[in-house]
Amino acid sequence: MILLQSQKNSLFEIIENNNFFSHKQFDLIENDLTRIEYKANRRFYFAFLNNNYVNSLVANYSPGNVQIIDATSDISFDDGLFISATG
Repeated sequence: MILLQSQKNSLFEIIENNNFFSHKQFDLIENDLTRIEYKANRRFYFAFLNNNYVNSLVANYSPGNVQIIDATSDISFDDGLFISATG
């Protein structure tokens, strides 16, 4: 799922407001999905995937809360922002 510029800006704000990370520490990769990778360890990422439902997506991320890689079920973009900010 390719994100809108406004959605990318929201992700940028989350990273900058963290006070630990800078947006310069991450790469934004876009092909059929949008993936944000931590440059120091590319295994740490957050990816937004289209699940073919209107206003709904799936997010994969690592590290997860319970295991190395975790995923959501159908969520809205705002829910994905919350997970990326607190995950």
